[in-house]
Amino acid sequence: MRSIHSIQRLHRQPQGRAGLVKWGVLACLPLLASCTLGPAGTPPVLPADAGYTQMPIALPAHAGMVIAPQTAENPTLCTNWWQALGSDKLNKLIAQAQARNPNLASQQAALNAAQALAAAGQSALLPSVQAGFFPSRQSQAKGISPTLNSGQSLFNLHTAQVQVSYALDVFGGNQRQAQIGQALADQQAALLAAARISLINNVILAAVNYAAGQDSLKLTREVVALNQTALNRTQQQFAQGQVPQLNVMLAQTALLQAQSTEAALEKQAALQRDQLAALVGQYPNEPLELPTSLAQFHLPTALPLSLPSALVQNRPDIVAAGASVHAAAAPMVAIPARRWRGCFHPPINFGR
Repeated sequence: MRSIHSIQRLHRQPQGRAGLVKWGVLACLPLLASCTLGPAGTPPVLPADAGYTQMPIALPAHAGMVIAPQTAENPTLCTNWWQALGSDKLNKLIAQAQARNPNLASQQAALNAAQALAAAGQSALLPSVQAGFFPSRQSQAKGISPTLNSGQSLFNLHTAQVQVSYALDVFGGNQRQAQIGQALADQQAALLAAARISLINNVILAAVNYAAGQDSLKLTREVVALNQTALNRTQQQFAQGQVPQLNVMLAQTALLQAQSTEAALEKQAALQRDQLAALVGQYPNEPLELPTSLAQFHLPTALPLSLPSALVQNRPDIVAAGASVHAAAAPMVAIPARRWRGCFHPPINFGR
């Protein structure tokens, strides 16, 4: 028994015909290039000499505060700006929220899917390679002439096939589709950044409100204790006949009002704690280390007098809007050429 190895290949065109086709396509490229012209998609350049006032403003620095100058040429903004507050507990809360928040994880999954689709769109600009290997075992009837020279009727047949094709993107259709996929991925990345910023801001706001509520609750409990002491003394004085019963009733009213305020602050603190637990991806019954006083936060010692308008370009909603416009404008690039020049966009494929 023997094995026969054969390789199937696509038939090649005659050399003369292939040369005519190649030179014909090259001759048409300058004519077809005008159909792919479109807007470059670059934003306008901002004026470099823009300002708020005609004359510079010089303000004296207040006690404990330094005004740091900020120019529009090199706008910088600290990424982890909340670390300037100097609270380790707040830093841990924000790190935990970025790692365990379900909404942020959902946005990250959407970004991964958009990036995968963008990568798939880029594959249309590359050659396509297909390879196959098909082994088979064949038996020939004894009544006909044998295929093998040895005369054996049972043999193995192995067929290998390789095909390479490339879609010539003369009119830019595949490139525009790839640009749409990349623009959608950029938009999703901006949405993820916006969700992260919103999450961080919500965590900081809830933590600061919780710390302020704890300070208010501490003072209210002191007021309750003072009112309770005043009520006890007033009751003793009433028992001795030194004060009328009206003074006792007034002391009771003040105590009840302070206790009502205390209950409202405790409820507000519980709501703030549950909100923080949800933001950091925890259940309300799980332990959570929170700042208990505003004294645990430290204000920055240097603040800029103003912020440059160039920072607006880094806003996630602005970036997402720009990516959305880019994705919507990419399919419309070739419309003026088709309308005015009557260009037709047939697919052109080459394969071997």
